[in-house]
Amino acid sequence: MRKLIALSKFNIILLWPLFSQTAHAETCVKRVFNQFCLGGAANTLMSAEPTTTKQEDDGTTLYEFSVSGKHVNVLAKDNTIIAVERYEPPGNWLNFTDWKVKLVRLYGRATDQSTFPAYATSRSSRLNALKAGKGVAKASWSEPG
Repeated sequence: MRKLIALSKFNIILLWPLFSQTAHAETCVKRVFNQFCLGGAANTLMSAEPTTTKQEDDGTTLYEFSVSGKHVNVLAKDNTIIAVERYEPPGNWLNFTDWKVKLVRLYGRATDQSTFPAYATSRSSRLNALKAGKGVAKASWSEPG
C-alpha cells in the first residue's frame, strides 16, 4: 500500500491507494479518514451522495464528494474501493510540511517525488515555483512488505 501527499497549485492531496488485486468488496483493508473503507464495496458510497460520478476508460469509477468543506475523490474498480484522496486547503508550504511531519511520524521516512523547475534549488525558490504553479511538491510512503 502506498500513501501520497502532494502540494500542487495550493491543494494538498492525501492519497491512500489500494494496490492489492486480491481484496474483495466485503473486506475492509484500511479505514481512510474515518469514513471510507479501502477494499470495501463502492455501492455503499451512494448513500453519501457524491457530487459527481465519472466512469473512466480503464473500467474505474471516480466518485467526488464534499466532506466538511474538503474535496474528496474515491476511486473504485469492480465495485471495490481502491483509492481515496482528499484535498486539504489551504495548500501552502507550511501546511504541506506540517502534514508531511505528521505522516513521517506515522509511516516513517517518505520518498520525495517533487518536481520543480531547474532554477528552484533553494527552499524559497521552490516556494515561489509552487506559488506560480510551476512546481509540485510530493511525498509518498510505501507500506513495508
